[in-house]
Amino acid sequence: MAGEALDCLVSIQTRLGRDESELLELLRRILNIQEREFGRESEEVLVTLKKIVYYLDKLGKKDEKLTLQRRLSVLSKKYKQTINY
Repeated sequence: MAGEALDCLVSIQTRLGRDESELLELLRRILNIQEREFGRESEEVLVTLKKIVYYLDKLGKKDEKLTLQRRLSVLSKKYKQTINY
């Protein structure tokens, strides 16, 4: 459920012809809002981080990607642990 609205937004922006860098900037804005509203370790933040890492990879921005990928990895592990218990 957390990612459905985000997937719709990405789909709409892509259909409107937005390039990946514009979409990436929009995803970063969404991430900031989600962190404030839901906390830095919420499921919504996890889903948005996945999208951001995907577009950073697609744009070849490896330096930025590595930092967020580490954060995503830590958050994914933490989230999986809470689900298992």
